[in-house]
Amino acid sequence: MAMTEENRIHVEDLLRRGRRTEAIRYLRDLFSISESDAEKITDALATQINPGEARINRMRRIMLKSLAMLMMIAGFLSFAGVSLLIYLHQQTVRTSDHIQGKVTALQYNAENAGAPLITYRRNGEEVVFESSEFNAPPVYHAGQTVWLYVSRKDGSVLIDDSRRHWASVGRLALAGAAGVAFSIVFSQFARRKF
Repeated sequence: MAMTEENRIHVEDLLRRGRRTEAIRYLRDLFSISESDAEKITDALATQINPGEARINRMRRIMLKSLAMLMMIAGFLSFAGVSLLIYLHQQTVRTSDHIQGKVTALQYNAENAGAPLITYRRNGEEVVFESSEFNAPPVYHAGQTVWLYVSRKDGSVLIDDSRRHWASVGRLALAGAAGVAFSIVFSQFARRKF
C-alpha cells in the first residue's frame, strides 16, 4: 500500500502541530500496520520536515526511555531490599531468644547522643549489653523496659524496636514504588513529541 499525497500531507500537518502520537495512530489505522512500523514511518516523515528537530526529539526519547529503565531497576532493587530486610528479621527471630531487659543507664558521645546500657538475665546470669547505636535525642531512658533478641549461637544482641525496623522497610517500599511510578511517567513522556 502506497501513501497518497493527501495522507502524507495530513501526517506532516499533524507532525508540525506537535501531534506525533496522533500521526502514528493515523498511519497504524490507515495501513493496518504495527505501532512500531507506524512510528518508523512517522519518524522518517518528521526527519524530512525538520531533520535537526527530529534528531533532537529522538535523542530526548532515548534519554527518557533510559531514565525510565534506570528508575524501574532502582524500584525493583528497593523491593528486593525490602524482601531482604524481612528475611533477615525473620531469621533473627527464629535463631534468637526473646528476652526482656531494662535500661540501666545511658552512655553519651561527643555529639550528646545517647545509647542505652541494658541489663538482662540469660541462663541465670545477669548480662549488660552496651548498645553502639547512639541517638540524639536519646530514644531510651533509664528504667525503661525493652525486649531483646539474643542469638542462641553467639550471644549477639539486637534491640527489638519494631517501629524503627518497619520504618526502614516502609521507606524502602516507598522508594521502590516511587521508582516504578517515575519509570512509568518517564516512559510515557518518551512516547510524546517535544
